[in-house]
Amino acid sequence: MNCKRFKNYGPLALAVGVLMLLLAAPARGGHVSGGGWMASWDSSLDNMIGLTLLSTSNNNVSFAAHLQHEGSPISGADFEPMAFTFQQTSSSAKSMIVIEQEAVVNQTTSAWGGYDFMLTPSAASGVAFDQLTLAPDHSLSIAPFTTRAIEESGKELYVGGGTMPAGPAGENVWNPGQSDGALYINGAPLEGPVLRTFTLLQRPSAATTAIPLPPAGIAGLWTVGALGLGKLLETWRRIRAT
Repeated sequence: MNCKRFKNYGPLALAVGVLMLLLAAPARGGHVSGGGWMASWDSSLDNMIGLTLLSTSNNNVSFAAHLQHEGSPISGADFEPMAFTFQQTSSSAKSMIVIEQEAVVNQTTSAWGGYDFMLTPSAASGVAFDQLTLAPDHSLSIAPFTTRAIEESGKELYVGGGTMPAGPAGENVWNPGQSDGALYINGAPLEGPVLRTFTLLQRPSAATTAIPLPPAGIAGLWTVGALGLGKLLETWRRIRAT
């Protein structure tokens, strides 16, 4: 057998093999576009976070979201936030970004007592959670949580007054907006030449029984019970301290 003959084909065979593996690997783009916006996220976390375009209509662009939180709190009771960055790609972009369906999985080390949605940067004029999110006749469903409030600036939405367990599987999935309502974000698109960019951060807070004094500047409190108020205000104080 002429071993030298086969040896010469070694690099070529290796290159072909690598190419076949790359072609067979699943695509992980880390972004989705629609309605004049591109939403992106850390593509290395594609198995934990993602958005799917649902529809565009009138002045809305709608998405479904999936997030899986893992690990332990990084500061007090707060876990590491997960982020979606929205970049305006058209001067005629839809003004309202709607998260109609969301699946949030608790794979962390503890139950959650609250959940925070935040928009950054704070200087992004007009970018805010729209009050449609809390409209009495079509409010964002948040069970098993019972309390919700939009902070005065409109850039922070707090949910509390309940507990989301870390297991077993199936019982650790939170579906805000699945049964009713949606998360409405006014993207405040610009006409150009500079277009809008902002980030949606989402993070849970570990369950706790502490009930602090109310902080200043709270607005838009909805359906708050006694225990729910304590958990909700505690979340506010932790956010203010970061």
